[in-house]
Amino acid sequence: MSRYVVDCSVAMKWYLPEDYAAEALRLIRGVHKLYAPDFPFAECGNILWKRVGRIVIERRALGDGLAA
Repeated sequence: MSRYVVDCSVAMKWYLPEDYAAEALRLIRGVHKLYAPDFPFAECGNILWKRVGRIVIERRALGDGLAA
């Protein structure tokens, strides 16, 4: 079994259309042991918030937890 440390830049590719999304999806479709850095929720929230700032994602699409 392969082991990978997956940061939020990779994890966000599982949910958002991005370059190299297919490669990122292979990690969750395969038989791999995945690890995350210490602050995955804060890091992913930061990525989403930056996309809202660049108007890549509508603020209302984030839901109540991140759009406050």
